[in-house]
Amino acid sequence: MSKWSNMQFQIDGDRLWNTLTEMGQVGREQRGVNRLALNDADKDARDLFTGWLREEGLEVKVDRIGNIFGIRKGTDPSLLPVVVGSHLDTVREAGVFDGALGVLSGLEIIRVLNQGDIDTERALAVAAFTNAAMDHAPVAFVEQALPGPYVMSNLFAGTYYVSAVMLQAPRFSPSRFLGPPKNR
Repeated sequence: MSKWSNMQFQIDGDRLWNTLTEMGQVGREQRGVNRLALNDADKDARDLFTGWLREEGLEVKVDRIGNIFGIRKGTDPSLLPVVVGSHLDTVREAGVFDGALGVLSGLEIIRVLNQGDIDTERALAVAAFTNAAMDHAPVAFVEQALPGPYVMSNLFAGTYYVSAVMLQAPRFSPSRFLGPPKNR
């Protein structure tokens, strides 16, 4: 019998809904949400998200491509982490849940564990991948050079290599999106 078998876990549906609603206002326009990768609204969404990660005591890491990881340490650092997430950027005129549901569900899992003071053996990471929607330049360059969708998550998985992607966009610089959050 597992030590987890008698534990009760409960997602706070109201809290998750409120988090999704708040994120859904970022980049909101008349016809939907427009948080195209690396635009100003995407920067605002990233700042909001990293603020929430820090509020939960997570270590925030951003890789060279701009993927964000909020890491909650496990009790056994020799084990690989469990990663949950998706993307915060959207296609044009997207719905509120486009990508954000996967990312913010991961955040809600962390909140439940923290609220219950529950340790896990493995580290948990909430990921927000950059330009998963592949909807526009400057990062859409990779569509021409690399096969298939989900380039940034494929980079994370090791299917593609950063050097191959970066060579395709000498003008690409995510640095303005990786700095300190505005208004936090």
